[in-house]
Formats: sequence, C-alpha cells, structure tokens
Amino acid sequence: MEGDVEGRQLAYQPQVAGHVQPHAAVVVGGMGGSGLAGRAAQWLGVPHVLRHASYDLPPALPPHALYVAISYSGNTEETLSFAEAALAQHLPLAAITAGGRLSQMAVERQLPHVLVPGGMVPRDALIAQTKALVALLGASLDWDARDEPAHGAITTDSERLARALTGKVPLVYAGPGSEFLAYLWKTTLNETAKVPAFSNVFPEWNHNELQGIDPTGPLGQAIPVAPVILESEQDDSRIRHRMEAFARVFVEHGGAEPLVIPPPVAPRAGTFIYHWALARAVAHALAARYHADPDATPLIEAFKKEL
Repeated sequence: MEGDVEGRQLAYQPQVAGHVQPHAAVVVGGMGGSGLAGRAAQWLGVPHVLRHASYDLPPALPPHALYVAISYSGNTEETLSFAEAALAQHLPLAAITAGGRLSQMAVERQLPHVLVPGGMVPRDALIAQTKALVALLGASLDWDARDEPAHGAITTDSERLARALTGKVPLVYAGPGSEFLAYLWKTTLNETAKVPAFSNVFPEWNHNELQGIDPTGPLGQAIPVAPVILESEQDDSRIRHRMEAFARVFVEHGGAEPLVIPPPVAPRAGTFIYHWALARAVAHALAARYHADPDATPLIEAFKKEL
C-alpha cells in the first residue's frame, strides 16, 4: 500500500471555484477512472446523478440539469466533446480536473470547477475526484479520517488474494446493492494488474454466466477462473443463500473455492475507501507477480494514438 496516494486523497479538501446553479438533476460526463467518480457518487447516495460515458450529450436530456465534465488529465477526448456540446447548447456546465484543456476551458469560460491533486493515474485519484464531485454538487457526506483502512490488514489480505488469483481470470460478483464495488474491482484489476477481469451481480448472473464458467465446460480447463464474492451487510438473505449455494456447486464441479471478501465494519464512505484500497493493493501485488508496471497502460496509449 502506497500511503502517500491514499493519504493525499483522505486529507484533500475540495474547493469549488465559481457559482454552481441550482439544478434538479446532474449529468456526469467522464471516462475510465474519472468516470468512476459518477458511479461512486450514485452508490454513495448522491441524488439524481446520471452518467454519460461517450461523446457529445446523451440523447435524452433531463430538465433543469447541471452538466459536469470530469477528466483527471483534462484532455480526455470524449469528455471534452461532452463539455463542448453542453456549451454549444448553452447548458450549465461545471468541471473537475487536475489540469489540461478542461482546466483551461473552465478558466476561460468562467465555469464553476474543482481542481484535484495531480501526479497520479486517474484510477488512483478516485477518492479525490469523488470528493470533488460531491462538494461541487453541494452534497453532504462524512469523509471521516477514521475511514482510512488498516494498512497491515490490507497488505496481508492483498498478498493472500493475489496468490489465489495468479494465473486465473478474476470474476468479481456482488449483490445488487454492491454492483459499483464489483465494477471498481474489475476495472482496477484490468488497468493495474494488466489482466482480463469481469464483474457481475447476483442473482442475474446465475441465470446465464454461471453455465459459462462451468469447470467441466469446453473452456473450463483451458481458462481457469477465480470467482471473488463481495459480501455486504445489506445483502438480502436470499442473495446470501445464492452466494453460499454457488460456492458449494462450483467446488463440487471441480472449481476452486471462491474468494469471499466480507464487508468492513465501516459507514458507506468507509466501505468505498476500503474496497478501493484493497482492490488497488491486490492489483499492485498481482502486477508485481507478473513483472508488470502497475501504472503503465501501453495498449490503451497505443490505441489513443490511432484516434
């Protein structure tokens, strides 16, 4: 665990520059690690947040909405397109960034905006970007310093989980109320550990994907998978029963025992920070096992050059 990355974000106090207009809904335009802040805000209970992860604006625009462009680098192509489309239609626009063209746009157009700490990869700045979005929207969340995860426990758990995931494709499953956390794990493993990883939600995936990961199926031996189950205190008893039943059936069919991650004893913001920290630590430990640079994304960068 790199305490500096975590500590900078936990200590960060967002400062909103400019006046944010009253609004009945919020459309957050952002991609990748920056776009995750919109998902996080939704999961944390910030009301009326809609997400847009593409060019321009969504086809259906909610009435009396605020449009928030969020790009850590400030140069994300799709997000700049979103911002320019909002300005072209004279819609209220705000920005969250660490610099780049989006920062220049915010200053030149006198847009309300929040600057987040620079020097990180976007996924590592998720806590700061989420805090900035919450502050920009005037929402109230308790980012208690006590929410900071215990580094010793995180390190121990991350090494254990990384050993179990080595050489396998991680499949992260959660109950309906924790879909965002499962997706956070998936994307962190993709970018930081450089591995294919997927996420899904109980009970829907039991009706289709379950058969596709049968250890006795056509690809069961060629492509070993490692199910990871994120438990939550909010899981319905029927969802918990499905989690337990899946684990039994999967093992009986020759699969590895699913990795179960129990919920932390923490408020909602603390749970978010815990899963971000643990997923990040696991991904870094896996990257070390695969001799990969956890921060580099060479395939993504090569792809961007073709655009």
